[in-house]
Amino acid sequence: MENNNLTYNEAKSLAATYQHLKGSKLFPDKDWRISSVAVAPANSLEKWLFAHIYMDTQDEEQALRFYKKEGYDVILISVYDPVAELVTFQTLDEYLMKNNREEFHYSYMALPASV
Repeated sequence: MENNNLTYNEAKSLAATYQHLKGSKLFPDKDWRISSVAVAPANSLEKWLFAHIYMDTQDEEQALRFYKKEGYDVILISVYDPVAELVTFQTLDEYLMKNNREEFHYSYMALPASV
């Protein structure tokens, strides 16, 4: 979803909740495995840049250093082949919807008060 505009702490909390998705298939018909459940910029272009920096560094925090704006989202990244620069991502929302998961469309109102 474009511009979810979560705060950093909200996105961090959601990413932590869904770490169990690592290693799962990102797409049901391809062997692209989720290598990261990460806090990323809310904007699509900046998500793309974030995913490519992550592919090079394998470090979520380092990949996010360029981002100086407000508004975050949670994305699932699959680095299929770093040498051939084959990387893709999907927002957590998109993944949950496409996989008919009950928890689809995480509610920002349901986040813990401590976030």
